[in-house]
Amino acid sequence: MPDVVVLLLFFLDKSLIPLLPGDLQLSMLKHKAYQLLYSNEPLVQSDIEVIRAIRELDHELENWRITIPKFLRPALSISVSITPMPDLKLQQGMQHIILHLGYHHLVVTIHQIGVKRIANNPDYSFQ
Repeated sequence: MPDVVVLLLFFLDKSLIPLLPGDLQLSMLKHKAYQLLYSNEPLVQSDIEVIRAIRELDHELENWRITIPKFLRPALSISVSITPMPDLKLQQGMQHIILHLGYHHLVVTIHQIGVKRIANNPDYSFQ
């Protein structure tokens, strides 16, 4: 029973909200990306099927991104002019950074498979 009291006090003080390792929906999208693009099944899929999966994942990732409050939302690109949010507490700031890193990592994860397929296919021309 004392654990429950400590847990309740932990959540009542908003400064003690636990730092979670990312967003649950983003984690689910990461799982879907690995399942659609990096499991054994995509190895036998045609390029068109892989591109279709990439587009689907892109769409779902953008739908997730726009659900994030604007002041915390990951930007589509990283700019030198982005400054840390000074009014965030340390845990909130870390969560903000983890959210952005998770988003950009997933963008790279989704699109690198297309680049690898093009690079490994002698039929593609770069001219």
